[in-house]
Amino acid sequence: MKKNVFTFLAVLATVFIFSQCQKEDEAMHETHFYTSMVNTEPLTLVVDGQTIGTLPTFNTPLTCDNSKEKQMALKMNLKSGKYKLQAKDSLGVVRSGATLKVFESSGGGNSNLGETGGMEASMSGSGNSCVIVNLFY
Repeated sequence: MKKNVFTFLAVLATVFIFSQCQKEDEAMHETHFYTSMVNTEPLTLVVDGQTIGTLPTFNTPLTCDNSKEKQMALKMNLKSGKYKLQAKDSLGVVRSGATLKVFESSGGGNSNLGETGGMEASMSGSGNSCVIVNLFY
């Protein structure tokens, strides 16, 4: 009898532990980067230590709806998660640095966090499938 009770409790504990696990969000987010810094030297985008390319400059804010301008932005497909962003000048000085948190949510969201300089991020679309990031200082 005691063995059956112990077995039952062990199975119950195992089921409880595994029911608390959450599946990792595997959603992909089309992410577009640019800078609103007009009349400054070009800035290079670095994501998690990897150089991506030169940030294009736009006078007006990009949105997920203005597809022509959006297609000229620097594009990456990112999984949900946290990313360390840096915009560096030609001397390698970090002019803008921030942590971007991309997540799947039907409600969208935005952020204006920045550790150095500034960042504006806008997320929209089904599962935040469109992310727009402006790095500036």
